[in-house]
Amino acid sequence: MNINKGFEITTTTTMGRSVIATRDISPGSIVLRAVSTGNSSVLLDSVIGLKKHCCICLAPSSTVTSCNSPKCIASICQDCRATPSQMSIHTLECGMSSTECELTRSIVRLILSERTSKESVSNLVILEDHFDQFGQNRKDAWQDIVERAMQLTGLPLPPTPGAQEVLLRWMRVAAAFESNEFGITCPNRWIGESALSLGSESIGNGLFVHGCYVNHSCNPNSHFIVHCNAGKQPELFIRTTKPLKKGDHVFISYTSLYTTVDQRKDTLYDTYQFECKCERCEAAIDETEVGSMIDSAMMGMICTEASCSVGLLESPRSSEDSEDSEDSEDGEDSKDDKDEAENSNDDSTRKTTQNNTQKEEGKWICTECNVMQSIDNHMKCHQRLAQAISEMTVAASCMDTQDGMSSNGSSSSSTSSSLRYANEQLKELKAAEIQSSNYLHDFHVLRHAARIMMVGMTWLNTNGKDTIQISKLAQNALEPLRRAQTLNEYQLWISILETLSANNAEHRNVAIRVLQCHFGNKIGLSFMKNSQQPVKKKRKTVVYE
Repeated sequence: MNINKGFEITTTTTMGRSVIATRDISPGSIVLRAVSTGNSSVLLDSVIGLKKHCCICLAPSSTVTSCNSPKCIASICQDCRATPSQMSIHTLECGMSSTECELTRSIVRLILSERTSKESVSNLVILEDHFDQFGQNRKDAWQDIVERAMQLTGLPLPPTPGAQEVLLRWMRVAAAFESNEFGITCPNRWIGESALSLGSESIGNGLFVHGCYVNHSCNPNSHFIVHCNAGKQPELFIRTTKPLKKGDHVFISYTSLYTTVDQRKDTLYDTYQFECKCERCEAAIDETEVGSMIDSAMMGMICTEASCSVGLLESPRSSEDSEDSEDSEDGEDSKDDKDEAENSNDDSTRKTTQNNTQKEEGKWICTECNVMQSIDNHMKCHQRLAQAISEMTVAASCMDTQDGMSSNGSSSSSTSSSLRYANEQLKELKAAEIQSSNYLHDFHVLRHAARIMMVGMTWLNTNGKDTIQISKLAQNALEPLRRAQTLNEYQLWISILETLSANNAEHRNVAIRVLQCHFGNKIGLSFMKNSQQPVKKKRKTVVYE
C-alpha cells in the first residue's frame, strides 16, 4: 500500500481509523493506491461465464480464451498467460471453484494466498467484521460459504480437531469481506446493461485492506476506482474530487447517492453496522433545511389540484403522528405555564377533529393546500414506471453494441429481435415517464432512473451516433439533477451527462476535468469522444502523485 505525501492514517474517537490531509490538497490528488489483498478480486457471477473479462486481472480483453481444464469455466487473457506470477493465481484455484459464488471464490483465493505468502493476508486482522452484531441467518450463510471454500482448498472440516477454530476464523473473514469489499467497475463502457448506468459496467468485487481506512460520507470529497490492466493485479486508486484543507478527513461513498436518507441509512447499517451522520444526512432530517424538502421529494407524490400542483401528498396518519409528537413536546415544555398548555390542547383538539372529518379511505392530504385526494392514479403511475424500468433493464442486458451493431450502425440478424424488444421497452419507458410527471415529483428516484436509462438506451440503440437525440435526453436528465443537489454531491453524474450534451463546449471542458479527478487523466479524457464532436482542449489537468 502506498499512501501519498499530504495524507496520513490516524485514529479518531468517533470514526476509528481514518485518512486525513496533512496540508491543503487540490482535486485530482491521489490519496492512496493498493493492490488486491490476497488476490481476492473476482468477477461477478453474472460476468465470469461471458468470457469477456480475464478472471485473473479482470481486464476486458478480446484475447481471453477458456481455461484448458474441462471443469473450469474461467477465461484468461494472453497477457496473464504470459506472466507466470499471474497464472499461478489461477493454477491453484483451477477447477470447480470457478463455478462457485463470488464470496466463495474470494475466500478460496485468500486461503490459498495465506499458504504461499502469509504476509499477503496478514492485515486481515485489522478489519472490522461486525460478526457478533449479525443475526443467525447471516452467520449460517457464511458458514456454508466457508465450509465449501475449506473443502475446495483441502482444509479439514469439523469435527476434525482444531477445524472448528479455523472455520470460525474464516467465517469472520467472510463477514469482514462483505463489510469492506470494493465494487469493481469499468467506466465509460456503453455496452449492455452498463449503458443504463451512464456507462459504468460492474464487473467484480475485491478486498483492498488499506483502502478500508477511508471513511464514508453521503457528500464524498474523494472517489475510488479499481484499475484493471491486462496482465497485472487489480489496483485500487483513491483520488480527491474536491479541495481539502489541512486536517480534513478523506471521504468516499459506500452506497448509492441518489436515494432518500432513510434508504441510505438502512443500507449502511445493514452492511456496515453504523448510522451515517454526515452533513447531508443531518440536513435531510432537519425540516428547516432545503435538504429535507429534497429528500421528501425523492419519494414524493404531487398534488393534482389545479390551483396547487406544487405540494407533496402526505398520509393522514403521518400528519396526525407529526402533530401528536409536536403536541407532546409542547405539553412537556409548558408545564409551568397553564394558559399555554390549555391553548395547545385546544389547538390539538381542533386539528384532530378537522383531520377526522376530512380523512377518507385511500386519500392523502396535500402539505400545501390541505386538500384530501385519491392516490390511486399516483400508485398506478408508480407501478407502471417501476415495471418499465425493470423491463428496460432486462432488454439492455440482452444487448451488446460491440457485437450487435455493424460499422454503419445497422443491426445484425442475430440481434434484430433484441433490438425490436428494446425499442418497444424504450417507448414504454418514455410513455410511463411522461405520464408520471403528472403524479410523481421531478426528483422522484424512479423518474431520475428513467431519465438516465433513456439516455443510455438511446446510446445503445444507435451505437452513440444519434448525438442530437442523446444530447436532448442528457439535457433533460441534467436539469432536475442540478436542482436536486445541495452540496455538489452529484458532480460525477452531472459531468458524464455534460459530455453527452452538445449545447455548451465550455461545460464539457469543465466536465472532462472533473472526470479526470475521479478516474485519472486517461479514462477522464476518454469521455471526450462521447459527444462525437470536437471539444476545445484546455491546459492539462495537474494530477498530484
